[in-house]
Amino acid sequence: MYGMNGDPGLRILFVHGETAIGGGETDLLRLLAHLAAHGDATAVIAPPGGGLAERLAAAGVPQFGIPVPGWRKTRDLLKRSRFFREAGRAFDAFSPRLVVANDVWYAPHARRLAERAGVPWAAHVRGELKGPGRVRQYDLDRAGAVLTMADSNVAGLRAGGVAKERIRLIPAGIDPRVPEPDRVESARKDLPPGRSPIVGIVANVLAVKGYEILEEAIRLLARTFPALLCVVVGSADSEFGRRYRSRIGKSDLAHHFLFRGFLEDPLPHVALFDVMLLPSLSEGFGIVLLEGMSLRKPVVASATGGIPGVVEDGRTGFLVPPGDASALAEKTSLLLSDPAMRERMGEEGYRRCVSRFGREDRLSEVREAYLRLCGR
Repeated sequence: MYGMNGDPGLRILFVHGETAIGGGETDLLRLLAHLAAHGDATAVIAPPGGGLAERLAAAGVPQFGIPVPGWRKTRDLLKRSRFFREAGRAFDAFSPRLVVANDVWYAPHARRLAERAGVPWAAHVRGELKGPGRVRQYDLDRAGAVLTMADSNVAGLRAGGVAKERIRLIPAGIDPRVPEPDRVESARKDLPPGRSPIVGIVANVLAVKGYEILEEAIRLLARTFPALLCVVVGSADSEFGRRYRSRIGKSDLAHHFLFRGFLEDPLPHVALFDVMLLPSLSEGFGIVLLEGMSLRKPVVASATGGIPGVVEDGRTGFLVPPGDASALAEKTSLLLSDPAMRERMGEEGYRRCVSRFGREDRLSEVREAYLRLCGR
């Protein structure tokens, strides 16, 4: 296969261990589409079933359905042996020239597959890196290239032993677009009548996304805004998600929450938000914030991980300490009470989104890092 301008295309095997669609999976799918458009061949090792498998099949990307076990737990030792047997056969069938771990947790798997055949390997750091120790635990110091979206991770990578020239800081990006009016109206019909204002979050219902903080903040906000509605766009299929949704449904906050589940395209619902929230306890980048900013929505988010590189505090929204429900409620209330501020911050957010976070430029940088690693 040949890429654009007649150059030999890349041949890349990705390793990923999740089945549900979240930020990392969405970004992987966008990257796969970009690589395909440039004539590159790709395949993915990932557990069978789930939303990711469906999306890969729809995109025509070959998937080897192999469960990817954890790396550090002794109880997964036999599963790891089975993984490498099956993954080795997948490797031989596809014959990649580059192996890429789609997140930190799969870097040791990618490393061993690549070293088995003497090909280079790379790793993406999609979450917030918790100290330099994790760099060595997951073999990132041995990668040919480590790609991170957040500048907050660079110091940890350096301290963990990753050479400066092997680190690629490439922020996430999106192509700003406006959802079709009829889809926005359809989303509006999902909402209970007479509810205003509307805040929302786009994130799978996991503890790390700060949902317990969100619950407390909504309780505080409801005192000032009795018709407040919080729209939750994200899968609640995890054990935490099921417990959380059940608890909210039985509480006095039930009429303040609307759970929409995972949506292939969340933008029609985001278009209805007055304020977008992301109270994560840990976050690699927060690409969903760009989706809100692309629709001129002011945001209130935790000052953790890569989020401060996305949100300009006091200009495109507000940053609050992670875990601080009172601060989350206070800043959200400030925006809900001031339409002019919302409009001003929404416009600033849109300009920042367009000027700094164009998707195609960012994906081209990722491909360029792969090319360099392969000696192109």
